[in-house]
Amino acid sequence: LSTPIYAQSDERILQFKSDITVNTDTTINISEEITFNPSSVVERHGLEWRIPYEYSVSAFRRPTQLSINEVVSYPLSNTNLKVFNQYSRSDSNGWATLRIGDANTLIYEPYVYEIRYTLKYSGISYFEENDELYLNIIGPGWNIPIENASATLTLPTDIEEVICFTGPDGSTSQNCDIQVDGKTLKVSPKGTLN
Repeated sequence: LSTPIYAQSDERILQFKSDITVNTDTTINISEEITFNPSSVVERHGLEWRIPYEYSVSAFRRPTQLSINEVVSYPLSNTNLKVFNQYSRSDSNGWATLRIGDANTLIYEPYVYEIRYTLKYSGISYFEENDELYLNIIGPGWNIPIENASATLTLPTDIEEVICFTGPDGSTSQNCDIQVDGKTLKVSPKGTLN
């Protein structure tokens, strides 16, 4: 039996917060806090999180080293029920997929997922006058709405220029709020990401 698409309409990300630190050795430490509201119709055991780690750059593929440092999950209603590193990882076609949760336990309420990881060999280009960081903060691996998203980036030097794009891959829409204070950037889309 197939599930009608409208049956999953209440499933969504309530909040997606990302704290990103770019280090002088060009590694990038990322801490994401994702509050997931599961469907009331489709059974869920947790969250499936996907991120690409191979990028096409000028007609060749550039691999990125992706190291998962820690994964924490707990119900939004009770932060004392934290579970650490209960996930499985699979890699296929340049994508890493984490399945976070217990295969024997269903979730019926909003859950918080904290994912801490490090990227190496990713997103930084070097030029004579400046360096450039290109990072897809949310990533294209989501198929449910994200209601509230925000990111704080800390770089090793002062930020000179920022461009923020929103929407599906390839979009040129720049519907973002941006605040720069020296080495720190705060950015958030204006509205829900569908």
